[in-house]
Amino acid sequence: MAPKTKRPEIPLPDQMKNLPLVEGGYRKPWFVKGEDFRVTDGEKAWLSVSKKACWICGNPFIEPTYAMVGDAMSATIRIYTEPPCHIECAEYAMQVCPFILYPNAKRRTAGLQAEDLLENQKKNAAVKVGSENPGEFYITLVSDFVYHHDEQVMAFNKEDILTLQHWVGGVRQQSIPDPILRPEQVPEASRGRIG
Repeated sequence: MAPKTKRPEIPLPDQMKNLPLVEGGYRKPWFVKGEDFRVTDGEKAWLSVSKKACWICGNPFIEPTYAMVGDAMSATIRIYTEPPCHIECAEYAMQVCPFILYPNAKRRTAGLQAEDLLENQKKNAAVKVGSENPGEFYITLVSDFVYHHDEQVMAFNKEDILTLQHWVGGVRQQSIPDPILRPEQVPEASRGRIG
């Protein structure tokens, strides 16, 4: 019997329709290595930032608009650790991904091989992927970004920002906190990057 799609009421973006539907009812994101959704493919992360392919569906960007997904700190200092997505893919993930939907969700490590743990994947990775659940997420849609290989991050200027969205528990919020973070919440090392 074919698996039933989780959250069928959420329209699946066209570019995600070729992703396999796996047991449990989820589409397997392009970035997943093997069958375990907790294991990311470092080579695909590199392709995403170097060739500008969507981190979720794997398809190239037709228009120069890139959705960066991260926490309040990322939105404040304009530095993201995860590769860019199509806005449609990012918004779909906000409403369907169980890690994002449930603010108290933790990444389980049981049954993972040592090399597949995120902290070990990062050692020689081209792109670092966050392991913590911030409980709330921001999507910053930008017209351009720069990948900084040494720091393994994507960054952009204020002028590159097209829109900013705030999501909590699978729901896009009507307003964005102002400020997103208070100055004292921003680490000293990051303060020079704001502005």
